[in-house]
Amino acid sequence: MPRRRSVCRLDDVTARPQLLRFIFVAGITRFLEVDRVGVPAIIERLREQVGDLPTYLSIDIDVLDPAFAPGTGTPETAGLNSRELMAMVRGFLGANIVGADVVEVSPPYDHAEITGIAAANLAYEYVALFEAARHR
Repeated sequence: MPRRRSVCRLDDVTARPQLLRFIFVAGITRFLEVDRVGVPAIIERLREQVGDLPTYLSIDIDVLDPAFAPGTGTPETAGLNSRELMAMVRGFLGANIVGADVVEVSPPYDHAEITGIAAANLAYEYVALFEAARHR
C-alpha cells in the first residue's frame, strides 16, 4: 500500500480560518482557479497529482453551486456547475479508482430533488470509472 496520499479541494476562496489552517497542515491542494484556467487544466493537474496510485474520490456535493445542488447543509456560492463537475469526474477515466463517495446531500433542504439527481449521476459516473479501472 503506497504511503503517499493526495487530497484535493475544489472550493471557494471564503474558507474559514480553521479550515484554511487544516488544509495547510494536511497538505491539501486547493483548486480555486477553475474559471481562470478551465476544466481541462484542472483535470490535467488532478491526474498528475494522483498518478497511478490507488485513488478514492470523495465529492462533497456543496462543491456545486446552490443553483445545481441546494440540498446541502453548507451551500457554497460561486460553486461549479453540474457539467464542470461531471467533466472532472470523467477526467479520471483510466485512473486507478478504488472507491468513491458523495457526501453532504440533504434532501430536506431541496424541494425539487435536484441535489439527489446530481448525486445519483455522480454515483453512475463512479460505477463507470470502477468498471474501467477493473479492465486496466
